[in-house]
Amino acid sequence: MTLIGLILYYAVRAYIIIIFVRAIFSWLNPSPLNPVYNFIKAITEPALKPVRKKLGTFRSGNMAVDISPLIVIIALYFLQRIIILVFFKGP
Repeated sequence: MTLIGLILYYAVRAYIIIIFVRAIFSWLNPSPLNPVYNFIKAITEPALKPVRKKLGTFRSGNMAVDISPLIVIIALYFLQRIIILVFFKGP
């Protein structure tokens, strides 16, 4: 069971890093033809889109802030904690 827990833990950790990279990419305004950005967007959009749809973006003047990556990262952090409790500290 520990091997499954390790795989799940590191998969969630990698996904957190990928979402963080996507957030940084969004600040840099990458080219839509960039294959790395398109790959990252394709694998993170299924997690971010429902959150973005529920919360929308926060606007202040002419600036908009999308907090969906932050919310998803926090949720994934809690998922990591649950994985640790179930696979490494359980009976």
